[in-house]
Amino acid sequence: MRVLSWNIHHGADAWDHLDLEAVAERIASADADVVLLQEVDRCWGPRSDDVDQTQWLAERLEMHGTYGWTRSQPRRYGPAEGTSGNALLSRGSWTGVTVSRFAVGSVDEGRRAEPGGMVSATTQTPIGPARFCSTRLSTQRATHRSAQLAVLLGLVRPPAPRSGASRTNPPLVLGGDLGAEARDAELSLLSGSLVDAWRVAGRGLGDTTPATGPWRRVDQVWIGGLQPVNAAVLCAEASDHLPVLVDLAVPEPAEGAAAA
Repeated sequence: MRVLSWNIHHGADAWDHLDLEAVAERIASADADVVLLQEVDRCWGPRSDDVDQTQWLAERLEMHGTYGWTRSQPRRYGPAEGTSGNALLSRGSWTGVTVSRFAVGSVDEGRRAEPGGMVSATTQTPIGPARFCSTRLSTQRATHRSAQLAVLLGLVRPPAPRSGASRTNPPLVLGGDLGAEARDAELSLLSGSLVDAWRVAGRGLGDTTPATGPWRRVDQVWIGGLQPVNAAVLCAEASDHLPVLVDLAVPEPAEGAAAA
């Protein structure tokens, strides 16, 4: 199974020129089964030509799309409000869609945390059903991201089954713009439940932003219940971030598992 995660900067390229067709062409060339997108607009206004970008990309790529907004703004004309958020695209249909917007509370120095959010859903893939989460966290402060990650993990990490009960959960793929690098302390919250695909299967630094001279690895894919076999950062100037492409497989059974 091949998964692409990409912050598409509302369809604007590295020089802030709107070109959603260039985004579609780069996604198509990756030949991914599932695509996780961030900074996706829906009728936001002139910056993205008032387009429902999830619907447009889904139709253009002949995929199934689902969307969850993180930020909204009132409009004087047209739809009641425009939104920006996260999206999922898949060759198959989506089920169990949930949209989460992480609360924005009062913080230090009189500033409020930048909104974060996530869209999550399940789809059939070449290696079976799996759940996918596309998210973008605050870029402002580590404390903001820690609070948002705590909420996120409470949503994607299922509770332990009751004594004597069994639970089979589908594999989980979480991707997005996490606003920090994997080595940063707040992202250690993820390592207790998930695996950083780049650390397992990537080569080099894996930096993703800025697109024209990347020096930070803030765009990441974390995995639960699957084996990363390849991870690559793709060349692209259709956004201010570079896309991350990950190939995944069903893990080999542990030695002795069959006998058990």
